[in-house]
Amino acid sequence: MGKTNERTLRMRNEFMELHFSGLSIPEIAKKFGLSTTSVYGSLDLIAEANGVTRESLLQRIHKEHAPFERTKDMPLKTMDPETFNLHCDLAIAEINKLLGEVKEIIAENKKLLGEEL
Repeated sequence: MGKTNERTLRMRNEFMELHFSGLSIPEIAKKFGLSTTSVYGSLDLIAEANGVTRESLLQRIHKEHAPFERTKDMPLKTMDPETFNLHCDLAIAEINKLLGEVKEIIAENKKLLGEEL
């Protein structure tokens, strides 16, 4: 195997992680010393190997919104209804607490400005 083939194989193996970390196709190509044409030419194989569409690989993912997790081989975690309800109740309680704090801040600011509630 020549250097280009080895680099292409490495790129194919690492593409999804780099893609989900927010790198663009030109950035991925540069990282492996490949032409963008070579990377675009591999997208069908990469998509098929990862159970995604080629079109999804063409979309840029923003790093902070899409951390890479390999979910294809991970079993789904289930939660019983009682635990789910508990989590919902805790979330609602936190939201209500925050709403109360916001109302207090608004009331304090209105007092400072001489306005009535």
